[in-house]
Amino acid sequence: MATEEGLKESDKGARQARTAFEANLEVIELVGSTTTRTHMITLATQQQRGASQQVAATMRDLQIVASDVATASGQIATAVQDLRTLATELHQPTG
Repeated sequence: MATEEGLKESDKGARQARTAFEANLEVIELVGSTTTRTHMITLATQQQRGASQQVAATMRDLQIVASDVATASGQIATAVQDLRTLATELHQPTG
């Protein structure tokens, strides 16, 4: 009987060891999956940072273009006024 109980305890210990081993395998798999996902998040974050920097650069470029357009518009308005003045002077009789 002692041998029979010893075998039962041995089997029970083996089952517990197998259960623990399988649980460890599952943990290892989950750690690997987590590592992969963390890497993917890191890459996505880097891509997002790069995209944000591109948007910021584009916005700066647009600001420069808008400023240049405003300057050119002012110059065009001045040129139009100068042409009006010149046209008025040319229509006046000289005498």
